[in-house]
Amino acid sequence: MLEHLYHQPLLNEEEIFNTLMEYKEMVEPYVCDVSLYLWNALKEGKEVLLEGQLGSLKDPDHGIYPMVTSSSTLAAYGAIGAGIPPYEIKEIYTVVKAYSSAVGAGEFVSEIFGDEAEELRKRGGDKGEYGATTGRPRRVGWLDLVAARYGCQVQGATGVAMTVLDALGYLDEIPVCVGYELDGKQIDYFPTTTELKRCKPIFEKLPGWKCITSSLPKSTSVFRSAWFRTALPAKTSCIANLRYSKKAGSPKPPAFPYFAYKSLNTVIFSLYKE
Repeated sequence: MLEHLYHQPLLNEEEIFNTLMEYKEMVEPYVCDVSLYLWNALKEGKEVLLEGQLGSLKDPDHGIYPMVTSSSTLAAYGAIGAGIPPYEIKEIYTVVKAYSSAVGAGEFVSEIFGDEAEELRKRGGDKGEYGATTGRPRRVGWLDLVAARYGCQVQGATGVAMTVLDALGYLDEIPVCVGYELDGKQIDYFPTTTELKRCKPIFEKLPGWKCITSSLPKSTSVFRSAWFRTALPAKTSCIANLRYSKKAGSPKPPAFPYFAYKSLNTVIFSLYKE
């Protein structure tokens, strides 16, 4: 087929085998019984970091079925994949972009279009929100706090890493989806996919910072402002209030370490018990 249909040279079995043997030598030092390796590390008091992929809404059980992946994307399944007891997972950090993006089809309540979308698209990501291989434009939208709260809930998050904040530095005001309208009624929970299809976003505009985030001091009110309405069950709340100000009557920031780390474009927030 290669030779007569695609007009390509035939594969050389010996050459392929030799190449694979070179790869074998490269990875051989890292091959082991992973479960035993991690178990011993935990017994020795070492810290183990597990990294997930995709996101909460791609989970086959709790995501926007059928636009999901084939295996669980939730932190609870990290213990299964790693072969460690679930109680050994002490902290769970969800990564939330300061805006939303998506690849392919599926429900996307806070999606934006036209020039507004293209401006955000070209400023986001590493080199814009375009496919790394195809260059295809990704779908983009404003931060959806309803979906973010749901993601934190099903992940069992103890913290949130909000990233790509620098991409929003061009905005005077930052739209944020704070709720959904479903059949004429306002809701603040993430519905099932059949209802999600009928949801419309409810946006609130927060003041922007109009600067490069790396130049902001840790004490800046940018990272304290407006409650991000991401209250979780069991009286757990997630915060990042982008509208906090020192004016009389303004809400005070919560008494917890809401700011743990800041780099060029990422802030890590803690989730706290009320």
